[in-house]
Amino acid sequence: MEFKFSDYKNHPNKLIMAKIEKLTKQEKAKLKLNFERIKTPSQLFDEIERPWKRKEYLETSLFRDVISLDLAKEISMKTRLTELQLFKMIRFSIPIEAAKEMMEKYTIPTKEGKLFALREPFRTKLIEYYIKQISEGKTNLEFLKEFYKKE
Repeated sequence: MEFKFSDYKNHPNKLIMAKIEKLTKQEKAKLKLNFERIKTPSQLFDEIERPWKRKEYLETSLFRDVISLDLAKEISMKTRLTELQLFKMIRFSIPIEAAKEMMEKYTIPTKEGKLFALREPFRTKLIEYYIKQISEGKTNLEFLKEFYKKE
C-alpha cells in the first residue's frame, strides 16, 4: 500500500481505516528482538517498550479521529460548514493528551473494552461549545477549558 498524504487529508474515513489497518498489523506482528543490536539493558528496555508506546499513541490518535468525525457529522447538520472542514477544525483542537484523558473518562464501557464514543452529557456539552465558537466566526477552535481543571 503506497502512502499518499493527499488521499488521507481530504478523506477522514480513509485516514481512520488506514490507522485501523496499521493497528491490526501491529497486533498481528510478534515482538521480534534483534539481539545483535542490543548491547545494554536500556537498549533492551527501549526495544521492548517502543512498540507498546507506538500502539498506545496510535489508539489514542484513532480515538481522536473517530470522535472528531462523529462531532463533525453532528455539527455539520446545524451549521453551513462541511464535515471535512469541521473534522479538520475539531481534530486540530483536541490535543493528544486530552484525547487520552477523554478515552479513559468519557468513553462508553463494553464487555470487550471501551466503545470509541463519548458519553452523552459530555458529548452534548462539547458539541454546544464548538457550535458557539463557530457561530462567533472562529476558524481555529479551542478545546474545553473546563476539561483542564483538576477534578
